[in-house]
Amino acid sequence: MKKLPKILVFLVLGVFLVGGSAMALPVLEPGYHWTSQPYWHSTDLTTANSWFQIRLENAGYESDFGLFLPDDLSNPTSVSKKFEVFDYTDEQWDDQTIYFQNSGSGWEISNDNSNWTEFDSVFGFYFDVHIDGGSDTVDHSFYSDASLNSVDVGLPHVIMAFNGISEAFIYLDDQINDIADWDYDDMTVKVNDVAPIPEPATMLLLGSGLIGLAGLGRKKFFKKS
Repeated sequence: MKKLPKILVFLVLGVFLVGGSAMALPVLEPGYHWTSQPYWHSTDLTTANSWFQIRLENAGYESDFGLFLPDDLSNPTSVSKKFEVFDYTDEQWDDQTIYFQNSGSGWEISNDNSNWTEFDSVFGFYFDVHIDGGSDTVDHSFYSDASLNSVDVGLPHVIMAFNGISEAFIYLDDQINDIADWDYDDMTVKVNDVAPIPEPATMLLLGSGLIGLAGLGRKKFFKKS
C-alpha cells in the first residue's frame, strides 16, 4: 500500500476512535483493542480451521462477507480474489467453519474441508453490500484495506478489534459517506484463529500521539500567556 493513503486511513480512523462525541462505536468486549491492520493471517502455518459467526445484523441493507486477496500485498491496488464466507441471505448467529491447508504447492481454502480453492494464508476482510435486499447485485464493496473500497475510497467502513491472541471482531458501516451514521453496527462478524499482520497497537500509538499533540498545544498556550 502506498504510504500516504495508509497514513490517511489511520488518521481518519484515529479521529473517529478518539473523537467519541462524533462517533458511536461498538463497545469492545474485555480484552479486545482496536487495530487498523488491514491484512490478517491464519495462526497455523500448515492446516487451520477458522470459525466465523454473524454476531449482529442490524442493517437496512444485506451484505455478503468473506476474505479477499490483494493483487500485491506490499502495494495493493486491486482485489485479485474473493472467498465468500456468508451470503447476503444468511442471518444473525449463522456460523461457518473455513479450512486452510498448505498443499505443498501453495495455500488452499475450503468451506467443507473437501473442495479446495487456491488462496493464501494472508488475506483481508470484505463486505459486498446489496442495496436491494432481494437482488444478487452488489452495489458497493468495502474492505479492511479501505484504499480498495469501490466507493468512499480511503474511508474505513470496515473496522476490526483483536484480543491479542487469535480472535477478532469485524464491524461494518454499510451506508456511503453522505448518509453514513458511522456506528458500525450494520453487521458484525466474529472469527477465531486469525491475527493481524503485523500485530502491533497502531491505534494505541496513534491515540497517544494525538493526546501528546493536544498536550503540546496546551503547553505552548500557557507559555504564551
